[in-house]
Amino acid sequence: MNCQVVALDPKLGTLVLGMGFTVQEAPALGVNVLTVERNGATLFALGTETATSLPVGIFSLGTYPAIVQAAAFQPVVPANEPTGFASNFLTSDGTSLLAGYTKAASAGAVLVFTPGAPTPTKYINAPGNYSATSVSGKFLINALGLGTTAGSGIYALTASTSTGALLATFDSTWQAASGVSAVTSNGIVIAGYYGTATSDSKNHLLAVAPSTYLGPIAGSTSFSLMGSVEVYAGFDVLNAVGFKDGVAVQRGDFLPPTYQAVTSDIVRYPLMLAGSGVQTVTVGAAQTVVSAPNRCTEVDFIGHLGDDLLLGVKDRTGRRLVRVVKP
Repeated sequence: MNCQVVALDPKLGTLVLGMGFTVQEAPALGVNVLTVERNGATLFALGTETATSLPVGIFSLGTYPAIVQAAAFQPVVPANEPTGFASNFLTSDGTSLLAGYTKAASAGAVLVFTPGAPTPTKYINAPGNYSATSVSGKFLINALGLGTTAGSGIYALTASTSTGALLATFDSTWQAASGVSAVTSNGIVIAGYYGTATSDSKNHLLAVAPSTYLGPIAGSTSFSLMGSVEVYAGFDVLNAVGFKDGVAVQRGDFLPPTYQAVTSDIVRYPLMLAGSGVQTVTVGAAQTVVSAPNRCTEVDFIGHLGDDLLLGVKDRTGRRLVRVVKP
């Protein structure tokens, strides 16, 4: 297929939209944006200051869909950490934004950035931070530790007090490394891990009901993820975000020669809660949100805007931020 002449939809390009989903706005997006997150009414980006410059930092994009990059730029990696690499997540608790960086031997920290605060930035030790999300006013960090506590798991952090505790642990038999994290609109937490055993080597997405995590969050105690409902497991997981009362899984591969992520499709799994005391989670049938039949149009990243899904899309006409809605 000749990508220079193939017909392109003005929003989706050559991407194919799944049944039951609609596309709304698709404003132009700079090539320097790695991912996005809304904090209050403002959309923020994790990305580089310009199209070609490092470091990676946080900056405002204004109010969606009127995207305009602000001049203010907050680097994620502090100047005294020249070997640090920014992690590929940005999440909000409604007041503050959380990003992170790692360096040699899995060391690292998370940055709590509160726009407009007298002291807008603070760093908290969080080795091996891989992903994060937020629920009930807390940041949930998938990492190898937080503060002075060490060990692979999900950590709950209160941004206003810079205090946190281990919330959820992976079973030792999983030989778990950090994975992706998400939260659905009905409060189900997606706790992901990568199984490092040679017989596994898959990314696993586990669903945790509010009745399981709310008590431990309030009491700063922890629980085991053993026995949690598995939403998806595969070699092809690139990322996942909450999409209404479900989770959207970005699937694909890292193809040579650049080994950059290439998206094959995005699939949504509905997640239903039942029970008034101890709640249970049921996983519904997979729903294809979009598929990429070729590489003429590619999905760079996924994010969310409230209950809606955001896609960072690029092709020969440029880059744009597409909003996908499920009625």
